Amino acid sequence: MGMSPQGPVFYPGLFAMIHLKDLRLSFPGSPGNQPILAVDSWSVAEGESVAILGESGSGKTTLLNVLGGLRLPDSGIVEVAKVDLAGLSEAGRDRHRARNIGILFQTHHLLEGFSARENVELGATFGGRPPDRARVDQLLSALGLKDRLGHQPSELSVGQKARVALARALINRPKVLLADEPTGSLDPARAAQVLELILDTSRKEGVTVICATHDPSVGSAMDRSISMEELR
Repeated sequence: MGMSPQGPVFYPGLFAMIHLKDLRLSFPGSPGNQPILAVDSWSVAEGESVAILGESGSGKTTLLNVLGGLRLPDSGIVEVAKVDLAGLSEAGRDRHRARNIGILFQTHHLLEGFSARENVELGATFGGRPPDRARVDQLLSALGLKDRLGHQPSELSVGQKARVALARALINRPKVLLADEPTGSLDPARAAQVLELILDTSRKEGVTVICATHDPSVGSAMDRSISMEELR
């Protein structure tokens, strides 16, 4: 941990926050039963930011779902924060995800009938913690939504919804943030702002970031990038 003018900065260490071994996953009826995921060995260090590059249909979203415990592989080891998700029950994966993993979905999944602030506060309850109103407001304000705290999703633009979803993913101070095309629906200025917040959070709080994207410029902002072809 180092210091910057803005406060402490986390530097990636040697501890593997994510480790995959002999991972295989096929979809029923896939041609020749070819696996969509086939990773012999891959690790990501604690606090590291990594971009997974690939076009639509390349399997990068499926990989995020496996890392988040939303989908089980056919075989292999999926260690996240020292726990093999493949060995947990569905309830166990839910608990592990709530405590350790933040997910930024491409389709946002905000709840209508709830304000931007309430959607982020609900994210805190998933982790079994009381909402930290100060952190909620700080995250939303940092994302340019200070004047939208009471607005419902139907009153927000696509870009604003994406930023609320990011705040919700970060609210519980996760060890790992899984982001699926986090800048895909944003204009260049907002995309840069969201990417900066993701990486700033990673540095200051030691969050390991895995970002699935088709945009090479997003990949160049991360500590490193790897294509789905290379992972296979």
